[in-house]
Amino acid sequence: MDTDKDGVQDTGEPGVAGITVSLFDNTNKLVGTTVTDAYGNYLFNNLPAGDYTVSVTLPANYTFTTSTGTSETNATNSDVNSITGNTTTVTLSPGENQLNIDAGIIFNNPPTKANIGDRVWLDTDKDGIQDAGEPGIAGVTVTLFDNTGAIVATTVTDANGNYFFTNVT
Repeated sequence: MDTDKDGVQDTGEPGVAGITVSLFDNTNKLVGTTVTDAYGNYLFNNLPAGDYTVSVTLPANYTFTTSTGTSETNATNSDVNSITGNTTTVTLSPGENQLNIDAGIIFNNPPTKANIGDRVWLDTDKDGIQDAGEPGIAGVTVTLFDNTGAIVATTVTDANGNYFFTNVT
């Protein structure tokens, strides 16, 4: 977990268990898939020499961080592209081990839920302000849209013209 979001694995930053890691050869053929252990480690054994790409698949609510390049060693820099989750080509020579291909990730808190509502009223003086004595209007359908224009929910005003949407994200 890249807690300071700098793309470098610093002392004290824990590994993340349960992350799916896939390995592809130079023809983009899947060589293998594994899951990180309790410490965030993974390993592909007994690979022949060749060119490979490592691909990390994130669970929901996680994103990759981008390396700032401040690490003194590539062993602690995040090696995956922050958009694709793939590394550049990793070339293995015969008998070579590469044990420093890693990914900086952060947990994004899920959106908090909110409530929204108000009142539909008869604006008798037509000033756009809810004044004392202006009655609510019952039975009005109110529709809630998201930022793309998709309908999120609908409700109907109560006897006093009030409406309320709960648990909106």
